Amino acid sequence: MVVSARGRWVSGSGGSSSGGSSSKAAGALAPSSFLASSIRATGGKKGPAPMVTRPGGEMVAAAAGSNGATIRPALTANALVQRDISTIVVPIGGVTEEGAACPGTSLPRASVNQANRNGTTVGSLFGQCSHGKSRLTAANSLVTSLVKLPCEGNTWGVPWSFSKCDFDDFNGWADAADEALRARGVMLERYKYRVYLVPPSACGFVGLGYVGCDGSYTCRAWIGSAFWDSPPAITHELGHNLFLGHSSTANEQGQVDEYGDFTSIMGYCCESRCLNTPQAWQMGWITLQQLDSSSLKPGQTVQLRLASQALAQQSGARVDVSSWVAGVDPIFVGFRTVDRGDRGLSAGAAGRVHVYTAPTSHTFDSRPTLWKAGLEAGQSWAQPASGVVVRHQGTDGGLALVSVCRSGGTETMTSCTTGVDNDCNGLAGVDDPACASMMRLGVGTETTNKG
Repeated sequence: MVVSARGRWVSGSGGSSSGGSSSKAAGALAPSSFLASSIRATGGKKGPAPMVTRPGGEMVAAAAGSNGATIRPALTANALVQRDISTIVVPIGGVTEEGAACPGTSLPRASVNQANRNGTTVGSLFGQCSHGKSRLTAANSLVTSLVKLPCEGNTWGVPWSFSKCDFDDFNGWADAADEALRARGVMLERYKYRVYLVPPSACGFVGLGYVGCDGSYTCRAWIGSAFWDSPPAITHELGHNLFLGHSSTANEQGQVDEYGDFTSIMGYCCESRCLNTPQAWQMGWITLQQLDSSSLKPGQTVQLRLASQALAQQSGARVDVSSWVAGVDPIFVGFRTVDRGDRGLSAGAAGRVHVYTAPTSHTFDSRPTLWKAGLEAGQSWAQPASGVVVRHQGTDGGLALVSVCRSGGTETMTSCTTGVDNDCNGLAGVDDPACASMMRLGVGTETTNKG
């Protein structure tokens, strides 16, 4: 196993950072402490390619192109990442022999009465967001009673202390907590995932977790003291264990906000919501309609009907633009509503068709995703590199009506007279000003883009 930690060195004057399911958490830090923002453990696991099948249901009713043919896009799905999310959650306290909090810490702030005040649990998020495919339940998981550790110790020859927050420290707390639990007779090997709730201390993070656990090493995550009672924070870190990266956005200048996607629990903490569309597909939780160069040709528009991702496991679409333009990530399209695991979805995200790009290619591909747009009815998003335009046309019977167009260049007399939206502006024939002018004059270019 190779463990890589990202973060920064900070001075003893204090500092703040965000990690894992981050909001900005500050803490007093020891001199020359390393404040980690993410931990990646790599074991070289690579998943199988996504399965692609022909559709068997009536979700797809797609009409397109200059030949008027009806197209039913293929369906694509990944292997399920994990059925049983067997997890042990371990609250930790650093205490002196007299029972007081260790110097630099305080006693845990959260109690069981504070947790799950709105009915959301880690188990409900996994169960609902996966459509019952992945389960974290009382039958396969455990929350232990508080594990009290001394103020400093040495595990496997590595010293640790509650006075600072280096990797050796919080990893040492986990080692020591494991030893204490084994002494109680707890069979740790029953649980694939271990989540440690760290006490108020020098650690200023919301959470940290190994990115990707292939079973060759102990899979760990840590939750900061202010977030013990936050199911989204714990779910986020377990998401890292399950090979998920962060959900990002980028501004017009290309500056990336690593946690900026408010449609995914792998973005900023702590609204209760599910994964974004490419991540849910990565996990094997949803099946997507797929378009590529064979089903979306230049000058062609495909009409899709998308179910809410929270309500149907067959929802959303993937447009593999890499099949006709190299170096451009596939486009993902999903429809989100305030239902089930998405009941905490923000008002600005609900009822919209969301567009993402992501290089994700299999279940264990932890590369981050990039949110591009949230479309209200009548709005569109364009990707100049591929010539694709995604347009949210409205809703019908709870389904989002979405058109996906691949530009074939400027309008021609042929495209105008056959009613093809060659330039993907959402208009065709006499309704398109370019066509109206051309048809009125009776002249026009006949060149089109091929490919």
